[in-house]
Amino acid sequence: MANSTTFGSWLKQRRRLLDLTQKELAEQIGCSLATIRKIEKDDRRPSKQLAELMAETLDVPTEHQQAFITFARTEPYTAENGLALVAISSAQSQALDIPTAVSPASVQKSQNDLQPEHLLHNLPSQTTPFIGREGEINQILAFLDDPGQRLITILGPGGMGKTRLALAVGEQLVSARDDAQIVPTDGVFFIPLASIEEPENMVQHIATALAIHLESGGDLKQQLIARVRRKNCMLLMDNCEHLLDGVDLFAEILQAAPQVQIVATSRERLMLQGEQLLTLGGLEVPFERLESGELNAEAYTAVQLFQQCAQRIQPTFSVTEDTLQSVSQICQLVAGMPLGIELAAGWLDIMPVGEIKAEIQKSVDFLESDLRNLPERQRSIRAVFEGSWHKLNQDEQSVFSSISVFRGGFTREAANQVANASIRHLSRLQAKSMLQFDQEKNRFQVHELLRQFGVEKLAEDNERETAVRTKHAQFYCHFLSEREFALKSEDVLTATYEIDHEIDNIRRAWSWASEHHLISNLWDALESLGWFYHWPARHKEGFESFHLASRHIENSIADPSSTTQTKILYAYLLSWQAFHYSRHSFSTNEVKSWCDMALSTLNALDEKNGDILRVKAHIYRVLSEISGVSITKEYTDYIEKSLDYYRELDDRWTMGEILTNYSGRFAYNDFQAAYEKIVLAEQLLKGFNHPFLNYWVANLKKRSYLHLGEIEEAQKLVKQDVSQALGDFSPSIKISNIFSKVTFHIWSGQFEQSLKFLGDLKQAANHFERLKSLGEIMSGNLCHVYIHLGETQKAIQEAQHCITLSEQEGNLGFLGWGQYLLGKIQMTSGNLVEAESLCLECSHSPDIDDQTRYFSKAALGYIWFRQNLIEKAYDQLSQTLDFGLRHHLFFNVLTGIPVLALIQAENGNVTRAITLYSLASNYDYVNNSSWFAHLYGTPIAKLAESLPAEEVDAAKENGRSLDFWETAEMLLAELEKGKV
Repeated sequence: MANSTTFGSWLKQRRRLLDLTQKELAEQIGCSLATIRKIEKDDRRPSKQLAELMAETLDVPTEHQQAFITFARTEPYTAENGLALVAISSAQSQALDIPTAVSPASVQKSQNDLQPEHLLHNLPSQTTPFIGREGEINQILAFLDDPGQRLITILGPGGMGKTRLALAVGEQLVSARDDAQIVPTDGVFFIPLASIEEPENMVQHIATALAIHLESGGDLKQQLIARVRRKNCMLLMDNCEHLLDGVDLFAEILQAAPQVQIVATSRERLMLQGEQLLTLGGLEVPFERLESGELNAEAYTAVQLFQQCAQRIQPTFSVTEDTLQSVSQICQLVAGMPLGIELAAGWLDIMPVGEIKAEIQKSVDFLESDLRNLPERQRSIRAVFEGSWHKLNQDEQSVFSSISVFRGGFTREAANQVANASIRHLSRLQAKSMLQFDQEKNRFQVHELLRQFGVEKLAEDNERETAVRTKHAQFYCHFLSEREFALKSEDVLTATYEIDHEIDNIRRAWSWASEHHLISNLWDALESLGWFYHWPARHKEGFESFHLASRHIENSIADPSSTTQTKILYAYLLSWQAFHYSRHSFSTNEVKSWCDMALSTLNALDEKNGDILRVKAHIYRVLSEISGVSITKEYTDYIEKSLDYYRELDDRWTMGEILTNYSGRFAYNDFQAAYEKIVLAEQLLKGFNHPFLNYWVANLKKRSYLHLGEIEEAQKLVKQDVSQALGDFSPSIKISNIFSKVTFHIWSGQFEQSLKFLGDLKQAANHFERLKSLGEIMSGNLCHVYIHLGETQKAIQEAQHCITLSEQEGNLGFLGWGQYLLGKIQMTSGNLVEAESLCLECSHSPDIDDQTRYFSKAALGYIWFRQNLIEKAYDQLSQTLDFGLRHHLFFNVLTGIPVLALIQAENGNVTRAITLYSLASNYDYVNNSSWFAHLYGTPIAKLAESLPAEEVDAAKENGRSLDFWETAEMLLAELEKGKV
């Protein structure tokens, strides 16, 4: 193009003269970096608005801006608009060292001089697109742009994609990156070394790749160095690990040729001064289990690669809901290793992805291919690993096979204790890409497929394998026992996180210890493991772990030689198994059976010791928790037995933890007793500062205060929320906290606000498997709120939903609650017969909690009064007040007072009715309720219209000053005498 140029090329020159990067120019004119790149490549033209912004940013004089815009938008280059591009003020020209008036031809020549030449290269053409690794590419390019970084080694095990990454970097350099500080003007050269067997052959191989002729008879290395001395080039040295004795050549080239840079790929460090490492891991893998609709294939490069490889075999293949789980699990099994993904996808011609996944789980030998254009060393994962294995010396092989017992990584201490691995061993294995070190987590990792290979090598020596696995089990059982106290203290979160980081190792250690009857180790670890699974509500995992151990130990206790400690351990395992199962499944038959079996085992022992006391205490604690929701004699007997044993053991922490649960049981019926229990628990737990128990104590105190009518005290605890640090950690705490806010806002009369928390509750509980009755809870509480907001149709819908779900689940307690709520709605609508039927069903249900039972009795009092069944109405209201006063249940009493106020009004004592309703209206649960207003407030107010205003005001004032509990006692006495 002798007489014309493009706008893109001019823009690139102008930007460089102004010392602007593409990114800086994009930021100054308010567009994306991609847009600038496309404009400079002439892939697109700027809009008029963007061209105007460019003119200002690039200091184009005002008189020439229109010509500039025309050129930017229309092209080609002409004498007229060409002058516009270089006609800059004299001061600007001098500063930038460019002429102020030139001919179009001279402008063209200047531009051509500044354009980067098409770089010479020998990069092989790739037959498939390169996927992912943007971060790694950018990191290497950043290294190369630093003049001090001239040797970069891409380090990683075989099959990780080191070669493709190096070639991708070379392709970036060949494309003349616009933001590069250093451009290898003499070329980019790919030099594969896999076929070179002897280090001395490297010189000629490199020279051939660079098209350098070396004279025979002379010093070939010195000739090569002399020929590259003045070159500005990039050398991509691929597969260096087997030629480490010859890599000093790289150092000599770099020392003699200051403008040469080397990017090497290797399974081992080159160990040269100035070597910059980039350790290559797997592609991005969806490690969490993905549900339908959650997969965004572009988010996971491992999934993208699988799909690309699969489509070469099945062009119509795509990751769908049907293949989602299997593909993601395949990517997990190979830990994102590109070669593993490619070999796995290669089987799609004869089996579906589900079967491929299953075969990989069986053996790494499945991952192989017959593709002719794959190097022999990469036609199977085993071939790759065998190559690395044979480069280890005997000592390194022993250590590596031993550390393969670790799951999910390991610490330096663990490696030393279990595998006798010194820091030097670990360093050498890391340098040979047999393991990686995660700086952030301070842990070593072995690629999963490589770990499986190591397990096979360890299994070749049965005696050594047994010794290593036993050490592994002992180490992690001791690891658990060391955290037992922390799990019962303010350090519980730290201890739980530490255990969770090692949970893969702990599962394997627990399994081995169970299978091989390592009794003392299991006993040391048992309690820590039980509480670890409890706090974050991982009860299903807890049950499975203890069930596994109890089955193995059961096989040994029938042996006459079985020790007392083994039998005690067996009983404790059964009790923890029952503990977690009761919380996971809500089933009681199995739990009771296991507890009975545990007690039978202990009762057969002819001795008494602290361990037996502790296990019995735990068994009775479990039995208490499956004895229904009410405070029954059976429940009380179990809980008191458990507390007596823990008292004898002087275990204040466990006593406090049990009393916390004890208080929660009373909170269904007797909040005064609940308050007393929780205060006692608080005293026992003082000094432990356990965040979970602190939360439950505060939550139960808040609930007790609320239902005892101490609204202000409850409000203080709502503001002092201690659960924030626990919410994300434990689903049960998170849901309990939200539910606590729901109930507080409902009972304190903040009905609109409670709707927000009900929405939060539904969202939080989506991933909480234990809360089976969430649907009933949600619908029941929504109905409760809608009743008081006066939204009758919504209330009916939620009540019916609560009843339907309760019937489906066989949850008779929630069924009674739903019937009571629907009865309240029918009262509002005047359907008293239907309301009567529903409330009677609720009050007679043996499965309903007493508080709801007496709420329904208060409703029946209203219904029967309206039906002129006065004696029956008084009886129900008398029972309601008597129950509320005996158990100090504020809301049961509060719900009865408006009914009695209405009775007073309709019996002609309107002034007293106003006083009583004013007393009830002191509390927002009544005052803010459309339901109370509709049934009681409005009828009373209508009757009050006949009274003088000052008399009404005085009656209201009198009601506001009455003592709530004294008034309730007086009303109960009047009811019992029939003098209401």
